[in-house]
Amino acid sequence: MKHFIGLLALTTSMSAMAVEGYQDIYLDKQADIIIHGIVCGDDLNNLNKLKPANIYTNTAEVEKGTYYFNSAYGEYSLTFNPTDNDAVMVRGLLTAGKTSTSDMNKQLCIVKDVEGLPAALRGYLKKVTLKANDPNWVQTMKDYALVAGKPAFGKGEY
Repeated sequence: MKHFIGLLALTTSMSAMAVEGYQDIYLDKQADIIIHGIVCGDDLNNLNKLKPANIYTNTAEVEKGTYYFNSAYGEYSLTFNPTDNDAVMVRGLLTAGKTSTSDMNKQLCIVKDVEGLPAALRGYLKKVTLKANDPNWVQTMKDYALVAGKPAFGKGEY
């Protein structure tokens, strides 16, 4: 556990919370979709306060950039930015059509499994690959959308 806390120590200061630059990231329906389980919170040293979340990508890793979603609560975006620790990223949440980084609700997210994390947290840090040709593709996406919203496949296309 000490090893884990030491790894995260550099990323818990407020200076690590700045979100700089981004590119829009839209999913490709014709490619495999990887659903990444992540955990996020304001303080990575307080593991009990971390909340699980999902992010959809077409890549093996969560990339720097902005992902768009539509949920029962409306459209929102999540902007991810790397930190010095490749297992931790800053996530900025924008809702209600806001586009300014100054309006972002920023949190730190563990985006990869890290040795030393408690088993309960490690259980959330899984990846599920949804094959492009999966016969249950539509139903699987509907199931995940209930929890994480529908991902954007193009500007305004969910």
